[in-house]
Amino acid sequence: MTNGDVCENGKVSDIVVDVPVKVMHMMNARVGPMKEPEVIQNDQIGRLFTHFRDKVDERLYRIYYKRQKLDMIDSFVVFSAIFDVYILVMAILKYSENEITKIAIVALLLFVNILLLVLCHIQRISVAMRSNVAYVIWTLLTIQIFFDLSWNSNSGLPSEGITWLVVLVYLTYVMLPVKLLLCILLASLVSVGHMCAVIIIWTQKSNNVTLLGNQVGANILLVVCSHVLGVISYIFSDKQQRRSFVETKSSLSVKVTIEKESKEQERLLLSVLPKHVADEMLRDWGEGGDGQFRKIFLTRYENVSILFADIVGFTAISSSCTAAELVKTLNELFANFDKLANKFHQHRIKILGDCYYCVCGAPDPRSDHALLCIHMGLKVVDAITYVREKTKRDVNMRVGIHTGAVLGGVLGQKQWQYDVLGKEVILANKMESGGVPGRVHISETTKSFLHDEFELEVGHGAQREDYIRLLGLKTYLVKSVLKPLEPDQVNGTDFKNDNHINANGFSKKGSPGKSPTLEQEEDGIPMNTYEPSGQRHDGDFGDEGEKLEQRLQEALLERDNDAGVSKQLYHLSMRFTDRKLESRYQGRRERFSDMASVGLCLIALFTFLARLCVLPVTFYALYSFIIGMLLLVAMTTFTLAVNNNANSCPSCLLRVSERVEKNIVARILWTGFLVLVLTATDVVDIFGCVITNHSNSTSANWMQPSDPTCKYPPYFIHTGSLVLIGIASLVQIGQFVKLVLVVSIATLYCVLDIVVMALLFDSYDISVYSQYERDNTVPPSKFRLTAALIAVAVAVIYFGRRTDSTSRRLFLLAEVADKQKEQVTLLRMKNEALVYNLLPGHVAKDFLGSQKKDDELYSNAYDEVGVIFAACPNFHDFYNESAVNNNGLECFRFLNEIISDYDELLLQGRFSSICKIKTVGPTYMAASGMTGTVQVTKSTGICGRWKHLDDLVQFAFAMKETLRKINEQSFNNFILRIGINHGPVIAGVIGARKPHYDIWGNTVNVSSRMESTGHAGRIQVVEETMVILKEFGYEFQKRGLIKVKGKGELMTYFVENRTEGENVMLNGLPY
Repeated sequence: MTNGDVCENGKVSDIVVDVPVKVMHMMNARVGPMKEPEVIQNDQIGRLFTHFRDKVDERLYRIYYKRQKLDMIDSFVVFSAIFDVYILVMAILKYSENEITKIAIVALLLFVNILLLVLCHIQRISVAMRSNVAYVIWTLLTIQIFFDLSWNSNSGLPSEGITWLVVLVYLTYVMLPVKLLLCILLASLVSVGHMCAVIIIWTQKSNNVTLLGNQVGANILLVVCSHVLGVISYIFSDKQQRRSFVETKSSLSVKVTIEKESKEQERLLLSVLPKHVADEMLRDWGEGGDGQFRKIFLTRYENVSILFADIVGFTAISSSCTAAELVKTLNELFANFDKLANKFHQHRIKILGDCYYCVCGAPDPRSDHALLCIHMGLKVVDAITYVREKTKRDVNMRVGIHTGAVLGGVLGQKQWQYDVLGKEVILANKMESGGVPGRVHISETTKSFLHDEFELEVGHGAQREDYIRLLGLKTYLVKSVLKPLEPDQVNGTDFKNDNHINANGFSKKGSPGKSPTLEQEEDGIPMNTYEPSGQRHDGDFGDEGEKLEQRLQEALLERDNDAGVSKQLYHLSMRFTDRKLESRYQGRRERFSDMASVGLCLIALFTFLARLCVLPVTFYALYSFIIGMLLLVAMTTFTLAVNNNANSCPSCLLRVSERVEKNIVARILWTGFLVLVLTATDVVDIFGCVITNHSNSTSANWMQPSDPTCKYPPYFIHTGSLVLIGIASLVQIGQFVKLVLVVSIATLYCVLDIVVMALLFDSYDISVYSQYERDNTVPPSKFRLTAALIAVAVAVIYFGRRTDSTSRRLFLLAEVADKQKEQVTLLRMKNEALVYNLLPGHVAKDFLGSQKKDDELYSNAYDEVGVIFAACPNFHDFYNESAVNNNGLECFRFLNEIISDYDELLLQGRFSSICKIKTVGPTYMAASGMTGTVQVTKSTGICGRWKHLDDLVQFAFAMKETLRKINEQSFNNFILRIGINHGPVIAGVIGARKPHYDIWGNTVNVSSRMESTGHAGRIQVVEETMVILKEFGYEFQKRGLIKVKGKGELMTYFVENRTEGENVMLNGLPY
């Protein structure tokens, strides 16, 4: 069943789509967008010292980054093990008695490295221990390199071991879990120490080495280049990790915030709806109904006792109190009632103005429901003494109780409130109105569930209420308690029974001589203690900052593991098994890195300068460097220009850059060409070397530009190691491409060293190891250097796999973070939409926006408000509890459609000034002028000030039109009886444990009487309202004076329509 004015085939899901949009705007206005860690850069120092502005964020990031580095500690162990294997093999091949100690030490270190590697892989080393292991491995590796330098000093040159130093320096930056400054300090100490050792060792040798300064200079250039590459890799890794940290922390921060908000919203939801109803509504949220009907959430309960408690004399209080005072008084009183309800197993249904309405036996059945309900009534009567003393007014409680079968659930789509419906509820309400102030009035049905626990007297309810008289029911007043409750029948351990009730309904404790107050403890319940809207007792968010920080730290570390990554990868290629995921990874990963491209240029420069120090300046060397450097600089400049100055670049260059970045094949070819150019500048130089006999080493042209003799060919291998490290630092290609490049380049160098230029290295061996010419135990340098290069290549390949795995893990974390952001956004929208279905939007925004204390509850006084009551009086004739109607359920299903269609009307923009207050059975209550959608000043004319009242009348006509269409489709004859009034009201949220929004005041009472005394199918207003509406062109039919309870005689009118010439807005058409 739908409303034709709103849409065709409208369903609940239409509301779900619309409401969250408003919710998100309101929420952003309230709490603002989620704040992410703010990054600051020191402009004088540059990007080296990028850090988060927030010290807490920076500290959390350091913990997170340290953990990321420690997860790659196995790469450090692998390199150390490879180095040990290399030294061990060389020592065995060069076996002598002097090598036994060396072999034993290296074998022991190798065993330790293998053991550590195994323990790392089975994750038997704790995070705290891994940090120590990293420092130990670095220290041992440093000591080994120095010892290897010392061991080879008798037979080698200063270039011995420089490859290992270059790799160690680079690994110091990418492996150690310390800050960049400390990495620079440690790497510099090792470098300076090694250079000093070289100078000291070889200057003290009897046979002075030719051109020691040149070799040391070349070594320094290679090591400095390794430093630069290490810094570049560190900066990029830090940048990548910080971005991942920001995404992860942002996602987790949102998640933690949502969890906190969800607890508050869940508490609010469960305070209004029973858990089983709330769970069902959440489960079916956004789904359509059953066939042509919307989903209805109603359940039948047998043997339920219903209590209505009304404040007698409330109108006098509301007219003499301020909004804050009235709301605070009612809040304290009803909060006390809520505590009593919890104690006596009552479920508060709703608050009807000054009427408290609860049941026992639903939704949780109890056999002693009638007994507990009467005890609740007696305590309610007792508690009103506090209000009487505080306000100095003659107020009292009138309590009515009846027992029977009810339907419990939720009707409508807005301002959800759990309600119990049925004829027995109507009778319970009449028991209250036909009761006696200060007494508990019960029906004969309720009496039948008692077993002489109370002394009763005849209530004569038929004399005070026509409904009871027409039914011919006998009623009773509770006089005293004869049998106390058992302790296990109530919640709480300090329960004490009042055994006697006086004739006025008060116990001795409530005698006029000493009245109880809400500050005293009443039956073990502190009456002034209740849970404010922002206060929590779950212990989850006690110390907000520390708890949140701890939660984020734990979550960040928990998410940092490779277990989930390895299951989604092909082991060899390191590609995701999911093609779509791999495609997204290739699209999101770091494509062009400015620093990586600059690094390749620096490798070409530093290796060329190093070769200039120790190798001849040949045509091949010069021109290969010039051509290669020009190509590298051009391609790097292109990358820098496009990435950093996109707006000033020609469109053709931008298109080329975009195509290369988006196309993985083009990106691989581009990067491969860069590596090819770099390798060519290094390799081509070797072909310019002239191989001479070692006897020519004393040539007068030694190391002159005209001398083409290559005296130190090992430097080709050392520079080749830097090329491999440069490939490891590339971030725009994956592990498999790096593997192909490293294997190809390492193979090229091996072939050149062992096959093509074998004589060059043999000549070098003869020159350097002349005393070992006939000693076959010394491995030829071409094999030793090739083995070292292969060892470096293996280490680079393993390191590449680990970095690629880390990159993919970070990508998955980003994917999870994005999904979580979407999920929590949907959850927030859903939760907020639920809350906005419990409270009007303008109230929920204030109520949930801050944590309030008991004296800061929402309250407001409005001077110019319109109030409407729209009832369907003949629904009671339609309603019956026969088996055909499923004991009344099908009747209320129909009522749910009617109310839901009214709710959908309020989604229209023209009714934005109107908010639904509540429904009571077939009666719909709403008010206008409280949403703040239109700003009104004193100078605003009457039409501007009361435009919302005109909207309210139009809403009444729209309701009539909606009901007419429902009648046409269902062949029914439902009619509306509507009352409208205007004037001042007091609005507020009362009941801290179960917040309930309502409005009070004479305006509300008169509007209700306008409906109850009106005619079916008509809209009735008082004369003052008629005068205002005349300004909007309405016509009226004078009804005359009618008698209104508590108001005497009032002149009333029926609203007809607008005068001729005015456009009427009846069917949703603009006017």
